[in-house]
Amino acid sequence: MTTVSEFKKNLTTIMHRPGETKLLTADEFAQMYGYAPSGIRVLLQRGKITGAFKVGKEWFIPEDANVIVRQNKKKRSAKLIGVDGFCT
Repeated sequence: MTTVSEFKKNLTTIMHRPGETKLLTADEFAQMYGYAPSGIRVLLQRGKITGAFKVGKEWFIPEDANVIVRQNKKKRSAKLIGVDGFCT
């Protein structure tokens, strides 16, 4: 059986394979795209970042993940902001 620390160590190796989507921690994602780390954690807990997953206490986010920043209650549609800052 693999422990959480062993899994994180293996995941760190996977995170930096060439040609694959890089995985970022919540703090790295926040710094890279100009968000507050606490705000990213709230979005992660609410399931607003596509492709993110949690291992132990640490969140991992694909570098190219979309962030759902708000929902228009009148139209019932979500607005996505891609990592490049443009609406998708």
